[in-house]
Amino acid sequence: MPRILLALTLAMLAGCASTPPPPPIELTAFNPDEVAFIHENGDITVNGSAFLRQRGGDVVTCAGSIVSLIPAGKHAMERMDILYGGIATVSAITHRLTDDPPRGFPEDSPEYLQYRRVTRCDAEGKFKFPNVSVGSYFITTSVEWEAREYYGSISLMSTQGGTLMRYLPTIDLKLASYDSKEIDVILH
Repeated sequence: MPRILLALTLAMLAGCASTPPPPPIELTAFNPDEVAFIHENGDITVNGSAFLRQRGGDVVTCAGSIVSLIPAGKHAMERMDILYGGIATVSAITHRLTDDPPRGFPEDSPEYLQYRRVTRCDAEGKFKFPNVSVGSYFITTSVEWEAREYYGSISLMSTQGGTLMRYLPTIDLKLASYDSKEIDVILH
């Protein structure tokens, strides 16, 4: 009997042992010269909207959420590959179910954050970036809502939805209508 108790105690202690933190994620150093085009006044307007459809069919928009236009330099490409699952090399839309970066992911440098443009989605989930210069960009925003989940007789509120990202390679910006020089982007 004492051996069984000892084995159970050791098994419980082993289950409580913490796992070591993952090694830090290394990204290419941010190079402001590579993405300086974000501060140039261009003649392209990027219009967009963002939404997710709930299981019941209702649509939730990005109303009130921040939208970021991020130039796609090497640092941002690596960052988006890690955060969104390796799709930063294709024109794709993806979403993450959490705003928390992976463990070991480095904090954004203040300089990196200065090389992006931000706006907010309006009440209908639409946004606009005027005066965009030609270049490759990422657009990110979040679409989230609160939902009640039931676990037997227990009811809990949880946040659902996540962040959305769209990669706009240079070719997409060159396809803007020559008359209006506008691009329409939908994130869903």
